[in-house]
Amino acid sequence: MKTLYHIINTAKLIGLISFVLGTCLLVSFLLFPNTNSIVIAGLYYVGYATITNAIMFLILIITAFVYWTYRSLVFRTCGLLLLNIPIAICYFFIVIK
Repeated sequence: MKTLYHIINTAKLIGLISFVLGTCLLVSFLLFPNTNSIVIAGLYYVGYATITNAIMFLILIITAFVYWTYRSLVFRTCGLLLLNIPIAICYFFIVIK
């Protein structure tokens, strides 16, 4: 049971860190729009964040099958992790505008 809550808390932390870092990059881009290094850093960040969040999502899916009685809690955590996708798409359209 302790492992379940550790996995869930780790997934929430990864989702929160992804959101905060992405928002910081967006704000930096909006403050300094002519700086190409921010765009390059953002592209690398999106790649790393995608891989990290995808791995955490797969871990959560496996966890849902292992802890079947707690699957609704695990799937809610998956939903929180997946909330970063529409936010990232919105940020992308802000940057290309």
